Amino acid sequence: MLWRPRSDRVKKYKQIRMIGRELASQMLDVVPEEVLTRAARDMNIIHKTTFVFDSEEELSILQDRMIYDILWDGKNVIKHFEEEKGSDLSEAEKKVLEAMKGAYFSLFEVIGNASRESLHLSDLLSGGQIELTDISLSKTAPKGSLLATRIVKVQDICMTSGVAYPFLPEHKDILISGIKKGQPAQRSRKKRSVGRIDFSEPRNYSLYFFRQYKRLSPVEIRMSDEVFE
Repeated sequence: MLWRPRSDRVKKYKQIRMIGRELASQMLDVVPEEVLTRAARDMNIIHKTTFVFDSEEELSILQDRMIYDILWDGKNVIKHFEEEKGSDLSEAEKKVLEAMKGAYFSLFEVIGNASRESLHLSDLLSGGQIELTDISLSKTAPKGSLLATRIVKVQDICMTSGVAYPFLPEHKDILISGIKKGQPAQRSRKKRSVGRIDFSEPRNYSLYFFRQYKRLSPVEIRMSDEVFE
């Protein structure tokens, strides 16, 4: 009886995750080629017309940036998708879509486990705390570690949009000061410059932490539960 409420919560979480995954897949069908190219250039994973990934996870990172962060006609993919397909969605899909519209990226410190499938996190950029439901991360993210991720809140459940960049505790000051100054991570001179990007802009937080991860972190990128395939 002790774990029955959590079992119900996990069931609900998995249902929401499945809906979000299906919506994201549909959204990729409406992404213009220029949005794909821009996201790939931001990540320095395109050379001429060829995509070069350092890991399989970078495909999911590219998809995440395309869906949430790149604007055209003043709107991201989610809002364009809502205008085109929103009326055809079920009530459950509309709730998840609304949550995706309000998703935000931040840097979190792991305070500890809230349960077998969730973590207590402290938001180091905006303040406050959240309970993150994620079966995989709850087993692998130790207390005191840092996670940079995008949070999607559907009703009372907070989950990631997909990828979580892990950092060591000693990276905290470096990461936060870089955000406040709007400074990009250092890049190899061999890589073609993609122009200056304002990393103090919340829309670019995901790219900032991706670049910092490539520069700083010895830990493998952690994939959240049931992300894009």
